[in-house]
Parts: sequence; structure tokens; C-alpha cells
Amino acid sequence: MSDKINKALFDIGKINGLMYAFENTYLDIRTIPEDNEKGANMEYAFYAITDAMKTLNEDLEDLEREKAS
Repeated sequence: MSDKINKALFDIGKINGLMYAFENTYLDIRTIPEDNEKGANMEYAFYAITDAMKTLNEDLEDLEREKAS
């Protein structure tokens, strides 16, 4: 595996670990009614980042497979 791709995948793994910890620590906190929109936006942002990291990880793995063949 390419050293740069391997490092990128490792870094994504670290970010995913942080996202997992964040999700399990903060996303179940209920907001007061006045902050419901703010809480929903925080949750949307969290999952947008999570989905982007998943896509990036898949793209890097595809790139590595193409490079290997």
C-alpha cells in the first residue's frame, strides 16, 4: 500500500474514532425548545462530516486498489 494512502486511511480512522466518541457523548443531549433548530443543525453537520469521511475513505481504498492492479 502506498505510504501516503496508508497514512491518509489511518488519519481517517482517527477522525472516525473522534466522531464515534462525539456521537456517543453529545448527540443524545436534548436541547431546550428554543434551541431545537440549533441542535438539529448540529446533528446534520455531524452526519454530513461522517458521510464525507466515509466517502473519502472509500475513494482512497478504490485508488489503492486501482494502483495495485
